[in-house]
Amino acid sequence: MEMKNNWILITGAGSGLGYATAHYLGAQGAKLLLLDKHTEDIKIKRLASDFESMIFPCDISDSTQMANVFEQIGSSTDSLRACVHCAGIATAAKILGKGMQRGKVD
Repeated sequence: MEMKNNWILITGAGSGLGYATAHYLGAQGAKLLLLDKHTEDIKIKRLASDFESMIFPCDISDSTQMANVFEQIGSSTDSLRACVHCAGIATAAKILGKGMQRGKVD
């Protein structure tokens, strides 16, 4: 898919995988719609200054906030080409215990 001049929405754009994805897509010429709960973070502001983009403060678990964001996007852009969902917090956890084998489900 051609990225150049296409609007791409990225959740969790302020850090981690979301930030890296936004930076990569911006470098490919994509226009960025950056969603994050923490929009005051310097990293998301750097993305906004380096690439054509819009920042939307948003908690994606709040359906009202998401509806408002999509309303704003619809009135501010010509089209949304793709969405990359990177928001969320992952915690470290053991996925295989003693005696368990990969690929075997009891």
